[in-house]
Amino acid sequence: MSFRKKLEDKITKKKEENREFEAKINAGKAYISGLQEALKLAPKEEDIGIRAKQLLRPGSFAFLAQRFLIQHGRPAHVADILTGINKANNKKNRTVISGALSTYVRDDKIFTRTGPNIFGLVEMEDSDFQSKEDIQEDTPQDEIIRLPIKQHGT
Repeated sequence: MSFRKKLEDKITKKKEENREFEAKINAGKAYISGLQEALKLAPKEEDIGIRAKQLLRPGSFAFLAQRFLIQHGRPAHVADILTGINKANNKKNRTVISGALSTYVRDDKIFTRTGPNIFGLVEMEDSDFQSKEDIQEDTPQDEIIRLPIKQHGT
């Protein structure tokens, strides 16, 4: 085999190696792109410790009920929740709030049902649940709901 032919073979072989490396690089770039897309969907590390209250639309019945239950520190009847969030305790509002909270109960997210029309928070079962005293220290005073609670069924 001539010297020229040997050089041409080496060039061809090296071009083939380069194509293989380029294919691996392209696969690696696609993998990195997929990971970057997944990272966009993942919560930031400082958000991981924040409770589900940010998953609820501010001002919604569910959001207000969650704030009330955190401050109240234990499960409450829908009538008490409505009173605590300054909403009229009528059949329409009881139906609306029961339906809204029941959606989360069925998915086992945020709220639990501890009795007929009595709702609590899933996090209340956690040992690291912040008591109402802890919340009051961290919460601006104008956001704290302070109304007497009557007990239903007791």
